[in-house]
Amino acid sequence: MKDYAKIAQEALKQQKKAHIQTLLPDLRARVLADAERHARAGDRYFFLEKESYPELDRFKCEYKPEMYDALEHALKRDLKKHKLYLENPRCVYIKRDFTDALLCIVTVALALIMVAMTIAFIVCGA
Repeated sequence: MKDYAKIAQEALKQQKKAHIQTLLPDLRARVLADAERHARAGDRYFFLEKESYPELDRFKCEYKPEMYDALEHALKRDLKKHKLYLENPRCVYIKRDFTDALLCIVTVALALIMVAMTIAFIVCGA
């Protein structure tokens, strides 16, 4: 009898995992679109509102807290790849990366210094 209970419990667990896997790509795509929109507006963070993401509340009500935590953990892991960080309660922080801009500024500054030195050499040397 215990074997049947274990099999049924494992089947239910697999069904819940499959539900997470079907829910996650759509959720990730919508969060990424919202993050891009908020980043363009200059925001550093935004919230996953109940009106925009009703499936999170449905998922939380349908399953045990452990399954909701598993969904949240999977979403955190996916968003981290895009420099987005999900914090409680449903707040997504946008991490800005300024290394490319800094490299460009340093390159332009070095080029201007070289031009200034060349002009100074021509003026003083002539």
